[in-house]
Amino acid sequence: MTHLIVLLMVVAVGASSGPAETVGWLPSWAQDALGVAQEHVVLTTLTGFAALLLPCWGEVARCSRRMDRTGRAKWVRRADRALLLMQWGVLGWLAFACYGRGWLGAVRSATGDTVALDEVLALAPAVVALTLLWLVFWPVERRIREAMQFNRLDAGEPVHPIGGRWTYTSDQLRTHAGPTLIAAMLLFGWIECVDLLSPRFTEGLGSSGDAVTGVVLGAGAVAIVAVLPVVWRLVWRTRRLPEGALRDELDALCARHNVRVGDLLVWETRGVLLNGALVGVVPRLRYILLTDALLERLDARQVEAVMAHEIAHAKHRHIPWLIATVLISVGLISSVVSLVIAEAAALPAGWETWVAGGASIVGAGLMLGMVSRRFEQQADAFAAQHLALARTGEPDPTIEAGDAQGMMGALEAVARFNHIPPAKRSFRHGSIRARQRRLQRLVGARRSSVPVDGFVRWLKRSVLVAGAVMGLLLWRFPEAGALL
Repeated sequence: MTHLIVLLMVVAVGASSGPAETVGWLPSWAQDALGVAQEHVVLTTLTGFAALLLPCWGEVARCSRRMDRTGRAKWVRRADRALLLMQWGVLGWLAFACYGRGWLGAVRSATGDTVALDEVLALAPAVVALTLLWLVFWPVERRIREAMQFNRLDAGEPVHPIGGRWTYTSDQLRTHAGPTLIAAMLLFGWIECVDLLSPRFTEGLGSSGDAVTGVVLGAGAVAIVAVLPVVWRLVWRTRRLPEGALRDELDALCARHNVRVGDLLVWETRGVLLNGALVGVVPRLRYILLTDALLERLDARQVEAVMAHEIAHAKHRHIPWLIATVLISVGLISSVVSLVIAEAAALPAGWETWVAGGASIVGAGLMLGMVSRRFEQQADAFAAQHLALARTGEPDPTIEAGDAQGMMGALEAVARFNHIPPAKRSFRHGSIRARQRRLQRLVGARRSSVPVDGFVRWLKRSVLVAGAVMGLLLWRFPEAGALL
């Protein structure tokens, strides 16, 4: 969820502009109640971020004392809810500062519209607030880690140093905020560089100048997305999976499914995270990451299932399709809403952009969640399909209980180790329990007739149709693309 919050923070800053004053969409009574003089925008914005830390600090301190007194896990959940609520509060205050107070305009009045610098400085207080929230949460996290250490010692499992408050905060910042912020800064910088330089290179091209600028922007964005995994592997503190039997087996698994990756990496988390991940879209610049805790705690069959799950994301090109889903959803929804608003002419002046922009962001977010959950379901099914194929060697084997259990057991280990309630819903992945039930229903099915594969094919065709409709709308009604 923190990844989504950071992404929305970037969107809030990147889509805002204007002078440092209250934006006119607020009603007059709200402007009178909340309005401050222009010179106080910076002070009130920073004060608002600081004020969000106080309730979180108080609730975490209370939960820590109750944990020590009672030993009950419910106080961990309450502290976690308080942290999440304040993280959403940081996002909400940043959005209000940008759109209700002209925060980005206030920053630009001091720095000028320097390439990427104004956006970085506008984002900085929110990132600092998130960092301080993690610092405040450390007492609860420390108690959890100490309890885990005792359990590992009793079970004879590997034990990692717990680290301190700043180590924990640094790890959280690296894991949850680093990739999104790095991608955002590179994209902000590229867009502003193109806007700054394009008049020089498109002079005399007439109407085709906009098309040339669009192609250059798109090519640069694609290049940035392609090389980002090289940066992320450094931010996430990874190392190459060492040579040996496990490395040979996982390399053979990639070759068996004709999937190329730049490398297989061990994600160093000091033993506190059990997970796997695929990053990147270009074969030579994408990586499969397996955390240290995953390699220590899962048996060979479960590791193979997790690896097959990540290979499925690459084989079925889930990442490019997710990107296309978001972009097409934003474009299509904003175009349709803009046309409807223009036709109805029922909104006050200046509201069209807010309504169309809000509808496109909400709609694209819902589509992202729905498609992402289906892709996760397909990757889970692929793991069971692979285990059936490896067990029999037949081209179209029947999935048996043991094949499904390989991935089901890995999911159970993820839930237990990461303290995730199995029934807890996840926006992008769905609940662990629902994923296990779907895997159980695959038992007895042929490898070639798994239902989710057909559904995902239908989804991809729908995305293509939506893209064609969007293109037709923009060609027939160019004014509908004013927000894009």
